[in-house]
Amino acid sequence: MTDSYEQFLSLARELNDLGHAQTLLSWDQETYMPRKAAQQRASSMGAMAGVLHEKLVSPKLVELVGELSESRLEGDRSVNVRELKREQDRAVKVPQELVVKLTETESLSHEAWVGRTGEV
Repeated sequence: MTDSYEQFLSLARELNDLGHAQTLLSWDQETYMPRKAAQQRASSMGAMAGVLHEKLVSPKLVELVGELSESRLEGDRSVNVRELKREQDRAVKVPQELVVKLTETESLSHEAWVGRTGEV
């Protein structure tokens, strides 16, 4: 079980790192992004969301989470698996293409709302 949990932890850390990169893209959009970069940033944010979604619903991680959620983990290990399973259960119901399009649209909508670009 320890090997499975270590694999799970490695994949969960990768998801966390990708989520952090996604947050940095969003932060940059709010602070330093050039005026006419909205379309490219939306594309980048969509691509990052797609990669994150793909990894979250990967068969390997789904299998690990299923195996670990049925085991008798305790403490933080149990919480880590439970929370990732909750996120994963929601993610598997949404196609990756929709995740990408929603993220791109959200990014462009934000730019239109703050009025920084007329090119949207």
